[in-house]
Amino acid sequence: MKKNKYTPAETVILKRISDNIKRFRFEMDISQEDLADMSKMDRTYIGNIERCETNPTVLKLKKVAEALKVDISDLFKKGK
Repeated sequence: MKKNKYTPAETVILKRISDNIKRFRFEMDISQEDLADMSKMDRTYIGNIERCETNPTVLKLKKVAEALKVDISDLFKKGK
């Protein structure tokens, strides 16, 4: 059985970030690969963020936010 490496509280934060990145990406009608190119990251890393499989650094989130043309704080806000 695979053990979750994050606490429930950490998982909530990662899920919120993931959901917001996906929502902004869908609103821009871009793929994970497009977002990866725009943020100068690997597509698999974007996928890992969206699947809550990695804990991205603040600097990585800043790059993603800039590519999505949103403020980094928007990635942490509760969804609508």
